[in-house]
Amino acid sequence: MFTTSDTVRQSAGTESPARIIERGDLFKTAERSKTEDPLPLLWAAVAWGTGTRHCLNLKRINAVYQDLPRAEGILRNAYIDAAKSARDGYTSMRGPHNTNAFKFLGPAFFTKVL
Repeated sequence: MFTTSDTVRQSAGTESPARIIERGDLFKTAERSKTEDPLPLLWAAVAWGTGTRHCLNLKRINAVYQDLPRAEGILRNAYIDAAKSARDGYTSMRGPHNTNAFKFLGPAFFTKVL
């Protein structure tokens, strides 16, 4: 379960304490995503950005995992392009014909990820 105001509490449903994802964590994760796995930044942004409403998160996750190599390529390219300009990074997250690269993940998440 996730809740947020400026933070997101992430609980695994186990005895472990809740994990809090703060805005600053997104920046730290972004640095690692430049050279490592690009997905943790996306998932952190989704968790942080959805607040207390998570009705589409399973669909978001499934949309990315339908073609994982493609998703990783899109994210890596978007991160590289965003280092050049925000506009280039944003454009990299768009699909053909003015659609989103991933279903259920639109511009509101692009800005959090990039």
